[in-house]
Amino acid sequence: MSVVHLPTHPRWYRLVYAIIVLIALFVVFMPIAWGPRFAAAIAVLAIGVISWRHYRRRTPSVLWLDADRHLQVSREGAERLGVVGLQLGIVRPWLVTAILVDERGGRWPLFVPGRALGETHHWELRRMLIAARPLSAAPEAPVRGSA
Repeated sequence: MSVVHLPTHPRWYRLVYAIIVLIALFVVFMPIAWGPRFAAAIAVLAIGVISWRHYRRRTPSVLWLDADRHLQVSREGAERLGVVGLQLGIVRPWLVTAILVDERGGRWPLFVPGRALGETHHWELRRMLIAARPLSAAPEAPVRGSA
């Protein structure tokens, strides 16, 4: 069984929040009336924070590939879920992107830059995604290669 622990760095979280705040400050300093300016800045902050938290909740932290080449996914400390759909994006040494669909129908976005993992772990992740065979997928779940 192959296991890959995906990175979760607090630096990334702080960086994203800083970018959201900078965009909101950019909106505050736009040359428009004060009312719409602050309303737009609050909307940018709210949408940015809610979107980032939603993305963090749906991002996997551990991937498993068993002997039957079935992929499993989970968050840290949560139960494992079998992957019934796999939509590969980019699988290269510098970037891996994919969307995993679990057996409950939840979507797990996977975005791993090449420098986020060590070279051998990144190679293992790419090998796992290419070798994986999704479980018998439900008809509505996307399978590998579908758009």
